[in-house]
Amino acid sequence: MALPPEPIDELLPQAEFGVVAEVIEIKERGKQDYIPTPEKPDMVDIPRDLPYQVLTLQVKERLFGSSGTLGQRFDAYKPAGDYVLRAGVEGPFFLVKDPEHKQPVIIGRYGPDNYTMTVVRAAIKKHGRS
Repeated sequence: MALPPEPIDELLPQAEFGVVAEVIEIKERGKQDYIPTPEKPDMVDIPRDLPYQVLTLQVKERLFGSSGTLGQRFDAYKPAGDYVLRAGVEGPFFLVKDPEHKQPVIIGRYGPDNYTMTVVRAAIKKHGRS
């Protein structure tokens, strides 16, 4: 069974900046690791890491931090994990700058559709992020 998303109160303090953005393009995708054969033919929850991605985000709104201006496009790195993104996905992204990558790194176990904007805005206020 998949793990639930991190509580927003744990994830938000780790982020250097947050934006509401749309995925414009998938520029690079890592190689898919081995996919295990399911024990039963109808088994759908097969544990595995999906490949990393380098993608272009277009900012719709800066939520907090000093990066991300309205309309700006920038590349971001999404580590290998439990999900992949596709062009057209939109929502809140939490990012950190990591010296191992040229691009900011998206943090969080799952994609941007895990927290409603009401929950995100309440957490930003609670943690005094601006």
